[in-house]
This record gives sequence, structure tokens and C-alpha cells, in this order.
Amino acid sequence: MISATASPAPVLSCAPALVLPGDHAAIRTVTDDDRSLLVAPGGTVAEVVAGQLTPLGYAVSRPEGPLHASLRGDVVAVVESDGLRCRNATTGVALWRRTGMIEEVAFTLDASLLWAVERVAPEHIRLLCLATADGAVVAEQDMMDPFFGSTTRLVAPRVTSTPDSEQMVLELGGGQDGIGSWLLTRVNGDVASTELFPRQERVVTAWSPSGRRALAWDNTEQRYLACDWAGVSPEVTAVGDDDTFDAHEGVGYWETFLTEDLALVQSGDDRLWAFVVDSLRLGPELELDGFPPFPSRRIFGGSSEALMAPFKTVRRCGGQLVLTTWAPLGTEPTTVVVAVATVRKAIAEQGA
Repeated sequence: MISATASPAPVLSCAPALVLPGDHAAIRTVTDDDRSLLVAPGGTVAEVVAGQLTPLGYAVSRPEGPLHASLRGDVVAVVESDGLRCRNATTGVALWRRTGMIEEVAFTLDASLLWAVERVAPEHIRLLCLATADGAVVAEQDMMDPFFGSTTRLVAPRVTSTPDSEQMVLELGGGQDGIGSWLLTRVNGDVASTELFPRQERVVTAWSPSGRRALAWDNTEQRYLACDWAGVSPEVTAVGDDDTFDAHEGVGYWETFLTEDLALVQSGDDRLWAFVVDSLRLGPELELDGFPPFPSRRIFGGSSEALMAPFKTVRRCGGQLVLTTWAPLGTEPTTVVVAVATVRKAIAEQGA
């Protein structure tokens, strides 16, 4: 293992592809899928194509709060106001609907199955493996949520220990109550779950394009870990420092890989940084043209001159990054879209 150290980093700028009024929700894609679908505040669905927003001619019933959805090829699953609905992603034609308190969904790599997490009770979740064609339950398993009301995420691993893409990684996070990752495997009509780390204070947070590398977060030591992944359990290969983000209000808990060796991470002041995976050190800071950092007092009041980035949320949506700005009371946020390829090019030209 190697120990990482933080170092000062330059700033690089990227031009947004789109600047849209309002909060446009990004539909998360599976691994290497580059399609980018956005859901407008009113529920209309559009696709980002060659830097332009192309309406698809249909709408979903967008609920309040975060949008839980998954896209793979030409199928999309969205948790709408009246339940989970699977559709043709291009035409919007509904294939089926399932009721229940679904809080996360993700397609397998071949899109034949849709995994879902249903909240049965505050400390009780149900893992569902559904047939994409008709929504039939292929496998299910009840599981106690050790973190009580945690946030959940499902990720389809590219490297699996079983054929037919019948595995999924479940990430649970309850903040101070703990975090954890489980490998879910379909076994006939049941779902077997295996904890990926020996203690419930670490969680896998991002996967490389090949699926053979991962970033993990150590919640006890407050540091990143780099891992190799062979489909069974993560092998820690590098350990970051716990003071890497001290000058930036801590870690921001958002990460995505840009290449096998380079990721993009967020700090607690909402800034975005290139992150070198081998050494777990900060690279250049990413700023978007027209959206510079500003004093935090503009949003939170007070007299502090501490700078923060203007983006409240960042999402990876296929080949795009989708960022939503902070909005003072009484105003609407702005959604900014920038191509991942543009970010990679800017970082390469910087020499990170």
C-alpha cells in the first residue's frame, strides 16, 4: 500500500454544453452507456445529443425530491408518483408498472433484469430482481437495514463472479450511523448478500470504466481507498490521507471515474477536483465558465467570505455531468450540462 499526500492544484475551466433554467433531473445510466436523458421540472423527458437538448415527446410523473431512475440502452425505469414504471426510453411507451415504496433501481448490464430496493419499514428493505420485459419477480429477499433510513444505491458491476450479469452491488449509507456495501447474487428465486468489507464503516463509491478498479470511502478514518476488484471482494491497493480535504470543508461524498486512473471528486465546499487514483491526491480544480466560486454567505447568510462552488448537486448521466446550482430563497436553480469528454480533454491538456 501507499500513502497519499495532498498538494496545491491549479484551476482549469470547461465550457458547458447546455445551461437550462430550473432543476432538470439526470437519469443514471448503467456503467459505459453514454445516453444522457434529463427530466424537466414538469416531467418532460429529453435527450442530450451532440450538445443539444432533444425532446423525446413524452413525460413521466416526477415525484417530489430526488429522482430514482435507471437507463440502459432503450429501456428506462423511473420511480414515478404512482409507482415504478418501466418504459421504452425513446418512445415512452410503458411496459409495466409496480406499486410500492421503491427507493432505488438499476438495470443489469444486458438490461434483461431490473434490480430494485423496496422500503418495507424504516429498518426493513426488500431486494427485488425483476424481469425487464414484464416486471415479474425473478428473485427477492428481505434484508434488515442496519443504518435505519439510510440512502441506497444499486450499481451493476462489469466484473462479476457469476455469468449473465446476475449480480448487483448494494450501497447503504446512514452517515454517522454507518455505511456499507453488499454484493447481491441471484440464486434461483432468492438473493444472496455478501458484505464487501469486514466492518460497516466502508463503502464502494465509484467504479472505473473497466469495472476492475474502485474508489471506496472509509467513514472511520475519513479517507479514500483505492481498490482492485475481481468480482468477489475489493482489495485495497492505496490509502489516502485523512487531511486531503481539510482546506475545503471536508469531503463532498460524490465521485465518478473519468478514466481508469483518474476520477472526479467533490469537496465539502462543493468544488470539483480531478483525483489521481493511484496516489489518491488532488489534481486540478474544475470550474465551469460562467459559474465561478462565490462567498457562502450568499446562500447561508452571515458574514463569511469563505468561497464555495455554486453547485448544490452533481450527477453523472451517461456521457454528461449534470450540475444544479444553489438557489437563494424565492429563485429557481439552473441546470448546467458539460460533456465528460470535455472534462477529460481539459485535464489532459493541464497535464494531470
